[in-house]
Amino acid sequence: MVVIGQSLRRPPATPWRIGRGTMLLAAVLLLAAPTACGWNKPKLFIFDTVFFDSMSSGLGEKYTTQAEIAAVKGVAAVLRKGLEKAGTYRILPPASGDDATPNLSCAQCVLDVARAQGADFLVTSAVFRATGTIQYLKVELDNVKTAKAVKLATVQLSGLSPAQLGKAAQLALKNILAETKKAGAE
Repeated sequence: MVVIGQSLRRPPATPWRIGRGTMLLAAVLLLAAPTACGWNKPKLFIFDTVFFDSMSSGLGEKYTTQAEIAAVKGVAAVLRKGLEKAGTYRILPPASGDDATPNLSCAQCVLDVARAQGADFLVTSAVFRATGTIQYLKVELDNVKTAKAVKLATVQLSGLSPAQLGKAAQLALKNILAETKKAGAE
């Protein structure tokens, strides 16, 4: 006996049908996850900013204040925040201890620390003060694999206040990001 509407009913859900749908959903999520989460972006390691102050009284007395040192340390935070916002790189967590502050005179040491962190690129930054009026911020983006500089930005500073250093860091970052997009070094 044929019941009207029987052909319109769905077959009961079997474990095979449920499993196939779940596997399809999992495959779609796995393919979309790297793009959505930024897993396919190059990894970037940002070192703390170094302060080179060669201004002294000639008797070895330094004119650097604790406020200036604290302001210089804030440059790396401004760079980190700007690079995270740009979304070009996957920013690695900051290092702790001796690995956080690089010895910029040893390029191999800096590259070794970045490699140990698993970075594809690294950012170093330094504030240089020769006199009260000659001071500048240098920010460098390097490729860890090739050990070559990708971009260097230098910004002259009018002072070492947090606001002045923050503005200089944003300008340097803008120059670096503009040039890396043009060169396709993303």
